[in-house]
Amino acid sequence: MALEHDFQPSSQQSAAQRSAECSPAIDSTTPMTTETPTGANEMQPGDELFRFCVSSKLKNISVIHFSILLVDRIFTEEERFNRNCRGGGSKNKQVLDPNKLGLVKKLVFDFYNVSPAERNLVWTKCIKAIDEKLRRPLKAC
Repeated sequence: MALEHDFQPSSQQSAAQRSAECSPAIDSTTPMTTETPTGANEMQPGDELFRFCVSSKLKNISVIHFSILLVDRIFTEEERFNRNCRGGGSKNKQVLDPNKLGLVKKLVFDFYNVSPAERNLVWTKCIKAIDEKLRRPLKAC
């Protein structure tokens, strides 16, 4: 099963029509934080995080790449430093904030319409990719 192919956005609208409905792209250099992590169902189209999610999805990126981008946006550089999704490991890293990581998980599932049957497999692959990115922060996505 190719996750990158299975979870691409699908719609009757053209990319131009979808793009016209959402706001311009967000500056990707500023990490986004949320005071109270909420799910995609509580976000509004005018919210910066919502616009970022829509903009990212319109670029036809894979669900796994989307999860990495969300971690970069939701967590600050300091929050990502010397951490991973599960904690521990050979470097005894701390765990990322579970509330924010839960937000990433919810957004991944909601924006890519991941079926309940596929969620465990998809999230396991996302965690692996996120941890890899956190080990090598200078490597481009």
